Amino acid sequence: MPIIYQFSSPQLSLALWNIEEPDVFFEQKMTLETDEADELSALQKRKRTEWLASRWLLHELFGVENARRPCFKDEHGKPYVTEPEQHISLSHSLDWVAAVVSKKKVGIDIQSITTKLVRIAPKFMRSDELQCWADNEQQLEHLHVFWGAKECLYKAYGLRGLDFRAHISVQVFDYHSSGGQTVGRVRINSFTADYAIFYQKIDYFLLVYAIEQPSFL
Repeated sequence: MPIIYQFSSPQLSLALWNIEEPDVFFEQKMTLETDEADELSALQKRKRTEWLASRWLLHELFGVENARRPCFKDEHGKPYVTEPEQHISLSHSLDWVAAVVSKKKVGIDIQSITTKLVRIAPKFMRSDELQCWADNEQQLEHLHVFWGAKECLYKAYGLRGLDFRAHISVQVFDYHSSGGQTVGRVRINSFTADYAIFYQKIDYFLLVYAIEQPSFL
């Protein structure tokens, strides 16, 4: 299946892909670098398919008429391309994969809506975030935005050792099923970074993405 959703702005480009193809569909379209092939060889079954689909979707975002940008992982597990001033982020849930490209640090998260998040909410949300979530009539979807936002900020930060409660804050917001935005901050030791956060419900998934901005909190 081709791209099922795509969005572009002056700051970023993102897209979603619904995987219906076998692995060979992607393998025939991509020539992998040695490091990529080594990473792929360690994966099996669905994780392998997700890896292939996300790299092909990333190529589509950069432009199919251009040579494919290899996608590597750094020592912290963060995916990157070697092209200067290009930041990327990838996500997957069930049969969907998401990718985003930006000249600023960026993160993306796609999640199928599930009740499983309710049980772990106190582990990743601060007291003000929990209160905001509890007061909303659409609690489950609202919760997924908080989770997705923190996933995005974790990915954009790109280093290990980040605690979702202690180091990542999301400004409380009213959830709207039509989509919306808020802001968030990563603060750890002497490091601080602020992000604009956007969310949108698509079918039974919640898409969240974040892009680094000048300090505004």
